[in-house]
Amino acid sequence: MRTERPCSHTSYEYPHSPYNIIPACRHKHYNTTFMALQHSFNDSFWHIVTETVFYYNKLHLTEKIFKPIIARRPFLLLSAPGNLAYLKSYGFKTFDCWWDESYDNYQNYDRIREIYKVISFIDKCSDNELQSMYNDMTDTLEYNYNRLLELNRK
Repeated sequence: MRTERPCSHTSYEYPHSPYNIIPACRHKHYNTTFMALQHSFNDSFWHIVTETVFYYNKLHLTEKIFKPIIARRPFLLLSAPGNLAYLKSYGFKTFDCWWDESYDNYQNYDRIREIYKVISFIDKCSDNELQSMYNDMTDTLEYNYNRLLELNRK
């Protein structure tokens, strides 16, 4: 199963590069790990975010979920049940217009099965379908980016 597709730098690419998103990247001593991941962020349709907590009923989000938001990328959140709704409670939008997010309501193995269905759905999409889907969600991606900036100003 593939979750990352080889493509040109224009496929799935938002018109802003991480250099414009995170000004610190311009500094010559910036974290090289981020620079190494830049290619992966730009050439991937989405990000599967594996949060710290998955099996326990705990509403808990870490910096992991904010990486695709800063990069303006769609994501699938693998975390404890209810965390997608918890993220929405902070004013973020998710991707229920494009795939089934009911996995957020399931527990344990049922949850894993439902997540697998979403991953399989995306995997079966053609590159053209993914590009169209990505183009449709750019308003949501931009909104989430701006929402994160707004929350950081508070």
